[in-house]
Amino acid sequence: MMISTITAKKIVQEIGTVLNRTVFFADTNGVIIAGTDEKRIGSEHQLAKKLILDSKDEIIENSQAAFAFDAKQDIYGYICVEGDTAGISASIPLLQKTCALIASTIEDIDNSALQRRIENRFLHTWLFGKNTSITSEMIEFAAGMNIDITMPRRFYAFTPVIPKDDTDSKENCQIRIDSAIREAADLARQVRNGLALIEGTILMCSCGETEDEKIFALVEDIREKIERKYKLFLCAGIDSGSRGYAHVEDECQKAQKAAVVSARSPKKETRFYDSINMEIFSNYIPTEVKEMYIRRVFRNIPTFEIRDWIYLLNAYYNHEGSITKAATELGIPINTLQYKLRKLYSKTGYDPRSIRFSSLFYNALHFYSDIKDQK
Repeated sequence: MMISTITAKKIVQEIGTVLNRTVFFADTNGVIIAGTDEKRIGSEHQLAKKLILDSKDEIIENSQAAFAFDAKQDIYGYICVEGDTAGISASIPLLQKTCALIASTIEDIDNSALQRRIENRFLHTWLFGKNTSITSEMIEFAAGMNIDITMPRRFYAFTPVIPKDDTDSKENCQIRIDSAIREAADLARQVRNGLALIEGTILMCSCGETEDEKIFALVEDIREKIERKYKLFLCAGIDSGSRGYAHVEDECQKAQKAAVVSARSPKKETRFYDSINMEIFSNYIPTEVKEMYIRRVFRNIPTFEIRDWIYLLNAYYNHEGSITKAATELGIPINTLQYKLRKLYSKTGYDPRSIRFSSLFYNALHFYSDIKDQK
């Protein structure tokens, strides 16, 4: 029976700490694969070799001890101790149990990680397989993982966003994002018939068919727990309703698009796919068309100045037209902001303070964000 180097190292560390002696782990051929003296890794341990040749379970001689590590009635390798061997013989049964416990724990973790990788690969194929046909073999394979892919389902997606005023380092922000996604996935899996798949910065989740009110409550509960713990926005999107297992790919895409819209919205509120309008079609509009639209809205303004106007309008619209709040965010006097908005009106002919023209600028902001994300 083979044992991994990682497990062997862990056993050596634990036994070495308990005994405060030099400890090695030799494989079933007597070759050292882990030890507190790493220089000897790869060489034969003579006492372990003798133990193998004499077909014994343990041997103590010349300030050295070696004993077989067996589990499930099979030899995994040999533990070799060098130094003072007083009392070692009486301690061997306990040391063997310690080794078995360590190996069993690591094996359980490895098996769990392997099962998760298999499940993730399957979910990726099922949910993002581009019209993957559902066969009886696929249904049976999923059932083996306790996943029923034929049942009616709802889909929802999360994407984390760090607040603009966050002062944490870039590295720590990424750690918070990764931890938030993993913990949100765990919460989603705890729901009845819950599934979760992490795809980059998007977490795709699923549960059994339910009403809009209930799935909204579920999403908000997960958001509240994660946002409070990790101090970020967990933007969320929800599909347009269950249409059977043949349409899961389409509903996943809807949930994803709604989550992206949530991330771009000022309030970062949970969005249902059916509640969004222009944002739905943004991905289908060519970049050159978006650029042309931006230039037409910001007509008579040099290209290099557009970015500054975008920045100003984002603050203005994010605060729902509040001059005071927008000016505070921009770090400029209220009168200066009012002057700039009037100046934009005079240059473009579109008043950003008017409800009539605000949608023009809102679309331009959205397209500008799309183009920026693609670069």
